[in-house]
Amino acid sequence: MSTSSAFWHRRRASTVAVAAAAALAVMTAAGCDDAKDAASSATSAAGSAAAAATDKASSAVAAATSSAPSSTAPDSSAVLGSPTASAPPAPAVPSTSIDSPDGKPVSITDPAIIAEYAARGYDKGYLGKPLGPVVGLVDGGKFETFEGGSIYYNPAVKKAFSVHGAIGGFWGKSGHEAGTLGYPAGEETPTDKGLEQKFDRGTLLDADGTVTTISN
Repeated sequence: MSTSSAFWHRRRASTVAVAAAAALAVMTAAGCDDAKDAASSATSAAGSAAAAATDKASSAVAAATSSAPSSTAPDSSAVLGSPTASAPPAPAVPSTSIDSPDGKPVSITDPAIIAEYAARGYDKGYLGKPLGPVVGLVDGGKFETFEGGSIYYNPAVKKAFSVHGAIGGFWGKSGHEAGTLGYPAGEETPTDKGLEQKFDRGTLLDADGTVTTISN
């Protein structure tokens, strides 16, 4: 082979090698791009799967939390016998305020006397307006004076009764609750003999304005 032929063959082989290398580089590059695309696709799919799994896990936790019983401590006031339970409110004491004849308000706060006063029509009944407040007595009794009579609380029977009219006047002259008859023990009641009212130690009879003691 001549020198020029050998040179031409070497040059062609070199050209072929360069072309082959270039082709290989192109193919490698193409392969790398495909690999990158595949990797990118795999990464994206993995990310989507992870996100979906995370959402499912969050939903499951939220559902479990909402259905789980509350861990808040129960209200101690609702526990029977709890030392921290609040005591029930004290019952309200009935009270009323009514003006006296001179226009000054008088507060009546004794439940028994209020009940009796209400039964007699308050200030519209025969007792009329209060002349002063409730007065306590040393033996536990109480009284309040009105225009048309008085109301006395008898501590022995734990009730209040009104006293008025001729019987009230007679009883007052005999010493009220400290006299021989003691506290009123019943209401004035009409009978075939007249009006009668019982006291601790006797009964008074009003026969047409004349009052007598019929028992002791």
